[in-house]
Amino acid sequence: MFPVAVDKKVEFELADEKDKTIYTKSFHMVTSRAGIVNVSLAKDGTSPVLEVGKNYHWYFSIKCNPQNSQEDVLVSGWINRTALAPSLKTELERSSGHDSLSIFTQQGIWYEYLATLAQLRVSSPSDANLALQWSEVLSYGRIRHNFPSTISPN
Repeated sequence: MFPVAVDKKVEFELADEKDKTIYTKSFHMVTSRAGIVNVSLAKDGTSPVLEVGKNYHWYFSIKCNPQNSQEDVLVSGWINRTALAPSLKTELERSSGHDSLSIFTQQGIWYEYLATLAQLRVSSPSDANLALQWSEVLSYGRIRHNFPSTISPN
């Protein structure tokens, strides 16, 4: 059970294939319930341009005790930027959010699929089809029992 409110410093770090940090972002997360956090790279020219075909390692940590990093909660994963074929890019530009989900699924572009699904859930929280898709994603990732269907923007 979550306390009434949690105010923690969180950090997002992006590293290249050699584990060299290329981007970091810190912010405070204030919440009273478990959920999923959206982290986007800055659009102010300070974030790196990810190269097509390269792998990047991301880390997300919650600073539980500023005096002891051993107590941090850390999750990490890998991403790979892929190039979209011009025809696919055109198809995505012409499609609705719902239709783009199918395209992302067919192409195996999972981060965009999740980001789009999360945006649709926030904008249409009572859409039963989106709720079902979200539940299926959480079940597939074996995190459904840990997190409700809450999405927390940063």
